[in-house]
Parts: sequence; structure tokens; C-alpha cells
Amino acid sequence: MDQELKKLLELQELDLRIIELDDEKNSSFGELKELNERYEEAAAEFEKGKEKYKRLQIEIKKVDMDLESGLEKIKKFESQQSLVKTNQEYKALDKEIIDARARVAIFEEKMLEKMEENEQTTALNKQQARKVEKQQGLIAEKEEEIKHKIADIELQIEQVHQQRESLSGKIEKKLVRTYTRIFKNKKGTAIVPIFNQTCQGCHLTVPPNVEAQARRHEELILCENCGRILYFDDAEEEKKEQ
Repeated sequence: MDQELKKLLELQELDLRIIELDDEKNSSFGELKELNERYEEAAAEFEKGKEKYKRLQIEIKKVDMDLESGLEKIKKFESQQSLVKTNQEYKALDKEIIDARARVAIFEEKMLEKMEENEQTTALNKQQARKVEKQQGLIAEKEEEIKHKIADIELQIEQVHQQRESLSGKIEKKLVRTYTRIFKNKKGTAIVPIFNQTCQGCHLTVPPNVEAQARRHEELILCENCGRILYFDDAEEEKKEQ
């Protein structure tokens, strides 16, 4: 294989490695982002729980005031009843007492409901608080781990870029430009082998004359279908013949 083509293949390996490392780096950032999103969801639920608890305390206070007011009315009507002189007045107050007791019974039932709800809300808030705290711990632990991982990846990327710069300086600039343009357009592999008369980039048949040119390794040969640089792998051909 032509030495320049070999160098271009080495350059491609370095570029593919850079893409791989960038993907790994972005994946690490994505992992941290997912953790933060989970924390925000847990924190939002916790805040909702706190707001619900506050509203519930106001409702409980109101029911308690209504209950106290109802009990006071009963006491008042009972006190007045002991002072009345006519049967009609007694019966009228008796009706007021019965109505007041009915309202008090409603308030007492409502208070029981609110207290039960308050107990459930308090338990849920404690559970959500533990969830938020746990998520904070996970984030702190994972963030430190991911920071080290990203720093290591960035170091590897820098080293590969240095290798790429050194290698590209040894290849004809025109060839590097052609390769780079194709690599960017294809968002990946720019140089592919011909195998079984097929371009391994687009998997379409390569004309015999194009394959013959690729065999000679005299110049860069581009696939007529996908525009990638073609090469003929002599080692693979030897395996095929054995």
C-alpha cells in the first residue's frame, strides 16, 4: 500500500479515537446532568410537600377555631337554657344546642380527617427529604468521580491531537485537505477498503477499472457513489486466496 495512504489511514484512526473520546466525555456530562435532573425532581416534590403541609396547618387551624367556636356556642346555649322561664324558650334553645352539636360533630370529623392527612403528609415529607439528601450525596460523589474521568479523557484527547498534528505534518497538505473534507462530510470514516468488489463505506459495487486503479496505489481513488477514499487491502486479498 502507498505510504501516503498508510499515513492517511493512521490519521483516520486518530480522528476516530478523538470522536470516541469526545463521545465518552459527553456521556460523562450526560450522566451528571441526569443525576442533577433527578435531584431537581426530588427537590421539587419536596417543596410541593412543604407547601401542602403549610396549607394543611392553616386548614387545621381554621377547623380548630370552628370547633372551639361551636363548643363555646353549646356552652352559651346551655347556660342560657338554665335561666329561661318558659317552655317555648327552653325548646328554642334546645334546638340551637342540637344544631350546634351537629355542626361540632362535623368539625370533629373534619379535624380527624385533617389530622390523618397531616400524619401522612409529615411522613411523606420526611421520605422526600431523605430522597433529596440521598440524591445530593450521590451527586457529590459522582461529580468528583466524573471530574477525574473527564480530566483523564481531556488529557488523552490532547495527546491524540498532538499525535495527529505530528502525523499530518508528514503527509502532503493537499491529501490532508482532501481527507479532512471527506471525513467531516461523512462525519466519520473517510477511507474504506474495497472487498469483494464492494466499497465498504456505501456497500455498493465498485467498477472494475476503479478497483484496478485502487490496486495500483498510484493516486487517491474516490468511490463514485459515496465519495470516500478507496484502497485495496493486499493483506485481505492474500487471506482470501489462501
